[in-house]
Amino acid sequence: MQPAGVQAPLDEIILDDFKQDNGWLISGGTMNYDTLGGTLTLSGTSVTLSKKFTYATWKYSDLNIKIAQITAELSWELLVQGEAENAQLITIQPESQAQNSSFGEAFSYSLKGIAGTEPLSDWNDSTLESKTFTLTMNFKGDVGQFITLGVLTCSEPNYEIPQALPSSVQGNIGGINFDGDPTVDVDTLKNDDPTNISNLKEYRNLSLPFSRLVTNPEYNFDNQEITPVEPSMDLRFGAYYGIKGNANRTSDNGVNLREKKSGFQDSSFNAIMKIDDVQASGSTITSAWFPHKVELSGSVEGLGKIATTDFFVDESTLGRLISLSEATGSYLEIELRDSTTSSTDYNTNNLKCYWDDVNEVVLKTDTQHSDWNQNLFITAIKVVALTEDGSIDTEATAQIIPPTFVSGIGKYRIPTSISSIGLAVGYANREEGEEQAIIRALNGVGLGEASTTITAHYNSRKTYWDNLLSKVPVSSEWGLESSFVYHSEVVTPEKHRILYYAAWTHLICNILAPTTETGYAFTQQALGKPSRQCAGAAMTPPNNSWEGLLQIQDLMYINPSIAWSGMEGFMSMVDANGFLSGEVLPVRMGQTLWMIHNISPDLSRLGALYPALKRHLEWKFEHPRWIYESTDVENEVDSEFMISVMNDTQYMIKICELLGNEYATEISYWQELYAFNLKNYADWMFCDPLSHEALYSYPQNSTNQEINRKVLRNGANLPDNNYQRGIWQYIFLGCVDVDPNNNDIDKYIHARNSHLSEPPVPRSTTDLPNMLSSGLILPDLPTEQAQQLEQFTLDIINPALSLCGYPVLKWAPNSLMTHGLINRGFYDEAKILLESYIVRGTEIWQFCENYFWNTTGPRGTYPTSFGASQIIDSTMMRGGFIYNEDGPHEIPNWSQGMNKPITPPIDILTDVTIDLSNPEETLGLIGMPVELRQSYQRTDNSSNSYELGKIVAVTWKSETLSSMPLPNQYTVDGETEMKQIVSATITSGS
Repeated sequence: MQPAGVQAPLDEIILDDFKQDNGWLISGGTMNYDTLGGTLTLSGTSVTLSKKFTYATWKYSDLNIKIAQITAELSWELLVQGEAENAQLITIQPESQAQNSSFGEAFSYSLKGIAGTEPLSDWNDSTLESKTFTLTMNFKGDVGQFITLGVLTCSEPNYEIPQALPSSVQGNIGGINFDGDPTVDVDTLKNDDPTNISNLKEYRNLSLPFSRLVTNPEYNFDNQEITPVEPSMDLRFGAYYGIKGNANRTSDNGVNLREKKSGFQDSSFNAIMKIDDVQASGSTITSAWFPHKVELSGSVEGLGKIATTDFFVDESTLGRLISLSEATGSYLEIELRDSTTSSTDYNTNNLKCYWDDVNEVVLKTDTQHSDWNQNLFITAIKVVALTEDGSIDTEATAQIIPPTFVSGIGKYRIPTSISSIGLAVGYANREEGEEQAIIRALNGVGLGEASTTITAHYNSRKTYWDNLLSKVPVSSEWGLESSFVYHSEVVTPEKHRILYYAAWTHLICNILAPTTETGYAFTQQALGKPSRQCAGAAMTPPNNSWEGLLQIQDLMYINPSIAWSGMEGFMSMVDANGFLSGEVLPVRMGQTLWMIHNISPDLSRLGALYPALKRHLEWKFEHPRWIYESTDVENEVDSEFMISVMNDTQYMIKICELLGNEYATEISYWQELYAFNLKNYADWMFCDPLSHEALYSYPQNSTNQEINRKVLRNGANLPDNNYQRGIWQYIFLGCVDVDPNNNDIDKYIHARNSHLSEPPVPRSTTDLPNMLSSGLILPDLPTEQAQQLEQFTLDIINPALSLCGYPVLKWAPNSLMTHGLINRGFYDEAKILLESYIVRGTEIWQFCENYFWNTTGPRGTYPTSFGASQIIDSTMMRGGFIYNEDGPHEIPNWSQGMNKPITPPIDILTDVTIDLSNPEETLGLIGMPVELRQSYQRTDNSSNSYELGKIVAVTWKSETLSSMPLPNQYTVDGETEMKQIVSATITSGS
């Protein structure tokens, strides 16, 4: 086990401790030195401190600064500038008023991570052994204000992942066994569609944890389609590569070509399968996914059948086993092509094929630009004939005709007398070089030092996945309990089991290793290797700070070391202002860190991460909105962001309680911050403001409750023209409502002092009920707001509708909503919601960002991890397991339920003659009610009582109609939509 605490750098060099004059140039102020550091005092309103440094830039890439003391209102910023003629000043730390906290951490910055923001320089030249640059600190304030600088260091990152304590969550909790299932056989986890049609509901992505590679990548957004299997049976893959920052120096005919941030690039045309230059017929193509392999097969009319099995030999090598049967043609052909679509676009590959006669492999590499960082990776492809036991058939291999490339196209030509072939693709990044790619390809087919056959590699990969998936938590029951949930019949026990294990496979495969080329020394939770989504921080763009945290909350059960490292990575990028670069999304940092520590304790690491976490949550309170690229509406307040950061604040209080000592003094700070923002949330989002504008919410507390209830009964199809004030997702502070009579029919917002005809934000800002209902996670809502929000949620939930009446399932807000329902005792409602999530996930059969109630395919970005986390978490909660502020535990009384609705007496007076011999017709003549209003008696955290109402559909069971002891009185039983039995008393006057 590692020592307590965060991983120390491999080496650290003190650049200056500011205890004496070491040659800094000072303009606009004076510096005094003592044993505590250097105190810089402003002579005017600004001062600059600068000095030139030379050191091994890429080895010692982390720059750390401690600021001991700073006058209130004085701000500072940190910049670097290279020596090249066209060098630009690069901001490392934007203007900030922060000093290092009392808990002793330093502000840390990665030169690898930020340096490339200067275009056309040598910052990202990996051949440099050292670099000279000027470090500049600018300070702004008033005369006499000062800042005391402590120590400035550079350090060499440690890319080894520290070993954490194993998870303490073990055994059976509810219906979930956290010891896993040792009998798991990945060959039984088969996902296939028997026909290759355009709406093929099948994922075909393979990867390994820590691998940069993924097969069959596809970036999709909202097109509701899944890419079908191509008749070419090509072996496509994507590869992640990081660059130092965002630029290179390439010039093509005088035009500067600039790369963007790190990301995934594709390689296609690696193994197009043909017989005598003819591809398989599309109608004959079949495929099947398993955690460890993808199988393809197809028939070439009149010439034979081709079958392939793709798998990972290791993290950097792909394998393909090829079999040929019923062959009447002359040659099986494996066609390879250049993957070149543009010579100037950074986002496309320029991979060209060459035959290496010495090693007898095809090399595929980008030689267009020698300093092209992002696209330059190398693959080597080796093809051999195999014997029955999978070893190389040397004599048959000699008969294979190697490719000759003409106009970027070449073919291996294999006599059809050879029925078993092995193919390996060895990958290497730029730093590893061509030789490493060749070694991996040769090892993949059984050549080289290891001499492991390709079939032995395949068998090892199956064993690997058997072992890995045997350790994931497993449900004691598959399928659904509630047959009355909309479309419940689609969820068979076997489909549920396959989808659950596929979700775990997806999360595990999305783990990326630390990337030395970007200076990122922590594990990365890619939003989706297959989708190649990269909207995270510059140092780790695939690492999303929303979905990634929900991945961590699952992965921690099987590998807390990955979870701890992932959180340390996020916190390492939080700057002095608390900002974490990349897409700004609702926060789950405090919750996730507390959850990890709770099952894999390490107080030293927890304490080391606290200062950055504190800065980050403070920044989130100040910026409660979505910010991405050019989108940042300063006065926007999004209730989803408020809810998430307030939820995190409750975990910050728990963290401070755990840490104790000096951290205990922080508890009151977080309590006050929580109370202040809870009041704002209640005031802003639940009233009818005239001083600021609220945007477009769904009906709530209308004067005509019955009519609105009918509208809400449409659930997932709430009409746009029912714009009424009540509960809002968005407000815009400082805006004047010029239409207080609420006559707006468009989804437009009011900007400052004027009514705009177009939204001032380049996106849809329509409120979504699941995001509104996520506020249920807040336990201390005032009585009026708790009643409103619970009523709103109960009004929507209807098991007869897709997603129980909600328009969309997006796991982050839906998870808070569902946890909130469980915490508040609405077990029956939570159960059917969880089952409706599993239904929709099964219907779509793809892991995506959004599952809409009425679409046939995935929405949002996909394949991504939200959908995988949703299936895992919904299954575990449906089994009675929950991990909330009380820790991981079984939900109390889960099977019996709580908060049962009260049905008032149902007394019916009728003139209809009761005919017990014909009960169905009799009930029809009476006109029995089709809906009932039930009530819930509720008490909030302050012991205030309130009542909720709910309209439910009821079906009367005619066979239960019977007479009562009193004359002319009868009783009949009914069943509500929630399968609750109710009884009516009928009094006949005839």
